[in-house]
Amino acid sequence: MLPGPPPRRGRAALVRPADTMGWRGPVQLVLVLVLLLTLCDGATTNQPHIVFILADDLGYNDVSWHNPDILSPTLEALAREGVILEQNYAQPLCTPSRSALLSGRYPFHVGRQYGVLSPHMPTGLTINVTLLPERLRSAGYSTHMVGKWHQGNCAPEYLPHHRGFDTFLGYWCGQLEHYNHTVQDALDFWDGDRPLPELDGVYATSVFTDRAESIIKEHNASRPLFMYLSAQNPHAPLEVPSEYEELYPATMNADRRTYSAMVTALDDSVGRVVQALKDAGLYSNSVILFVTMTCRGTTPTSCPRRWRLWRERVSFWSRTTPSRSAVCTPSRSALLSGRYPFHVGRQDDVLRPHMPTGLTLNVTLLPERLRSAGYSTHMVGKWHQGNCAPEYLPHHRGFDTFLGFWCGQVDHYNHSVQGALDFWDGDRALPELEGVYATSVFTDRAESIIKEHDASRPLFLYLPFQNPHAPLEAPAEYEELYPATMNADRRTYSAMVTALDDSVGRVVKALKDAGLYSNSVILFVGDNGGSVFSYTDSKTSDGGNNYPLRGEKGTLWEGGTRTPAFVHSPLLERAGYVSHELIHITDWMPTLLRLAGASADGDPLDGFDQWPMLSAGQPSARTEMVYNIDEKLPNAALRIGDMKLLWGDNSGSSDWYPVLEALPDSSDRAPASARRSVRSSLGSLGEYPVYLFNVTADPTERLDLSSLMPETVQAMLERLLELSKELVPADVPFPDPRGHPVDGVWTTGWCKPY
Repeated sequence: MLPGPPPRRGRAALVRPADTMGWRGPVQLVLVLVLLLTLCDGATTNQPHIVFILADDLGYNDVSWHNPDILSPTLEALAREGVILEQNYAQPLCTPSRSALLSGRYPFHVGRQYGVLSPHMPTGLTINVTLLPERLRSAGYSTHMVGKWHQGNCAPEYLPHHRGFDTFLGYWCGQLEHYNHTVQDALDFWDGDRPLPELDGVYATSVFTDRAESIIKEHNASRPLFMYLSAQNPHAPLEVPSEYEELYPATMNADRRTYSAMVTALDDSVGRVVQALKDAGLYSNSVILFVTMTCRGTTPTSCPRRWRLWRERVSFWSRTTPSRSAVCTPSRSALLSGRYPFHVGRQDDVLRPHMPTGLTLNVTLLPERLRSAGYSTHMVGKWHQGNCAPEYLPHHRGFDTFLGFWCGQVDHYNHSVQGALDFWDGDRALPELEGVYATSVFTDRAESIIKEHDASRPLFLYLPFQNPHAPLEAPAEYEELYPATMNADRRTYSAMVTALDDSVGRVVKALKDAGLYSNSVILFVGDNGGSVFSYTDSKTSDGGNNYPLRGEKGTLWEGGTRTPAFVHSPLLERAGYVSHELIHITDWMPTLLRLAGASADGDPLDGFDQWPMLSAGQPSARTEMVYNIDEKLPNAALRIGDMKLLWGDNSGSSDWYPVLEALPDSSDRAPASARRSVRSSLGSLGEYPVYLFNVTADPTERLDLSSLMPETVQAMLERLLELSKELVPADVPFPDPRGHPVDGVWTTGWCKPY
């Protein structure tokens, strides 16, 4: 992991004139059955072949794109190359779902809404409805069923080969032993009307797959095919061949291990069916659908004030900050300039106190543009955009006032870094505030700014708190809110988040007390992922957590770049929902300029105006996003649509780090198969690891798709190469001794700005 301090939160407040864009006065902006349709390939008819594969009791979290602990690579590859259905619904039990599938009727319309059909029941799916296979056979289809029926067996008229299927191999009842094919100690395994005792001892899924392959191989292509493959897996009883169980750790819960292995056996079966379709020349014109039957839920986290705001806001699941761009300085440069860090030389690492440089003066920053539009502009908190010359400092980059610190972090109580004071009100150092918790100082100033604001001018307040960035320090009253049995670092970190939560509450109350809240927009964002391991001591923790996302601060993995964010405002047309639309930290500048009625002319911007998405729930204005391009490390990452490509050295902190009671010697390790090196045909990119993920379906980045989608990899590598031509060399000079503190205080004016 690259050196640099842990995560921060940024916040902005904007107040805008009443006559702009019809607003009500000044605006405060304080910042987952299986379906396969195979269209005929070489057949004499234009009707599609239909192979319908139905999984039995497969949970929502029991496929690899929802749960990477499940091994289902065939299903995953088919799903990701097709359409994943995340709002597919079925009935909650076997018989009703199958009756609905085969009849096209709700179960309550055909009397099948209550429970399942047991073997002794004198009934079945009413013969007053025409079933799907009957309709397809009338349309010329050859119809076959393999697997579980469960629609009645008390009379021949209820059985599959009397309900539209030309052939049937399987069982009538709801479940059977996977090896001896019995239910309640009696055989239930049939080929048409003939029982199959000779197959005792053969795993049922293997029998079903053999028959499915045979049907496809022997199919007369002059007729369209309908095959209904109703697998038993992973339905109880829990039984599976040992070779599948051995794929899972022996330390797993025994039932969960066998169930998971049954899913993998099903996955292999689907792979064999797909291969049979390919061998028969049917696959190339196919459509594959995979859906699940269950649902999931979520619960809120516990920070009372931010949670209250969160419920009334738009929250983001796809908000991303830049990597070694996924650290403080690059993220802040992107926020303030609206440019990707590699466009302004800020793509590699953070600015150190002695560095003779800063955020280039060749770009006009957000506060400068807002001030030109008549805003009163104020900054409170962490700057970290250069301090070697006055021209780089906040009150020379568009802010009317500044209270905070120049460098990347300070001690929260004595406000020093490397033993020297870095705490300022404008140009004046503040030694008299030693001992006061910095977050309290920042909140006091924010309240004062809001209270004293002249309502005749719009207000922009940029409030980049240090919490919960290291060093880990919090007032005792916040730590006491957490159990003393917690890991000490995690306890303090959590307390720092709660202190931040209190500060947000105070700022919101100040807006209300000043009469500004009703026309306010409040943005809450993080600058990078949580810092898990200390950058000063690899054996200690910085307390942060990004699980289940991969990686941490300073990496291009989602754990380093996908951060908490929400927008809260009475001015939102739509509120109280979670947005899954893509937004990048560069988007805030053009979005805020639009809200302020300020000009975005002049400097080119990499961000997009996202207000229609934020306010009305419209689609995101962007489909492409550069995580970063760093020529020094080197590494890069690019997202286009759902696909994310990582290239280069992304080995540091590349695992998954759960919340732990104590820091482990090792963690949830990335599989060896995910660490391979792929040589790009683009010679100038050289030989570096390449990864490809669908981060919409797989936000935890566990399934590398690069070997399955080489054309996508190549296209995205070419796009990265094209973008790299725009790169401004990383501006990371060696420390300059002229930058040493004077009399225990950091100074400015010792370098030439550019």
